[in-house]
Amino acid sequence: MILISQSYHLKRALFLGKVFGLDCIGYNADSGPYKTEGKQSFREILANIKALLDIGNERAPEVIIAPKK
Repeated sequence: MILISQSYHLKRALFLGKVFGLDCIGYNADSGPYKTEGKQSFREILANIKALLDIGNERAPEVIIAPKK
């Protein structure tokens, strides 16, 4: 699976892919510094904690679009 995201999301996405047994490679889509970088960094800390809690509670990923049959 190829993941393309901003650097602050990419580490978590790659980690979660590995946890769920996916073969992932990531590409950084950053275009430069963000005005809200401090806010994004704080939000990402909370998102990482939530991801670890979800894994610990064996919460399955949400399926947004059902696979085609």
